[in-house]
Amino acid sequence: MERKRLAVPLTAMLGDNDMSKAIYLDSFSGALADLKPAQRSRENILRTLRRHPLVSCWDMSEHRWIREAITELIRMQVLVAKDEPYPWHRFVVTATGDALLSPNKSSAP
Repeated sequence: MERKRLAVPLTAMLGDNDMSKAIYLDSFSGALADLKPAQRSRENILRTLRRHPLVSCWDMSEHRWIREAITELIRMQVLVAKDEPYPWHRFVVTATGDALLSPNKSSAP
């Protein structure tokens, strides 16, 4: 998962050039939340979660479509939840989900 980070050097405040003194701010937003409405098909959601399996607890609470899509994909047994420390949820695409995404499929249900 690519976490969006912004390095804020303390050099401006401390007056030195030591980059080991940097603050990292994490956006706590996963790639799934970046999908535009037209991109939110089951297949695109599965592809995104296969590449970036972390979804933040804030994305889950603030985006109803994410909660509903993940609930449906788990019900379909194409996605499973795995343990992940707060504030993240980890979702893994199952073999059934991989079959939906196989290049031999012309369309998914």
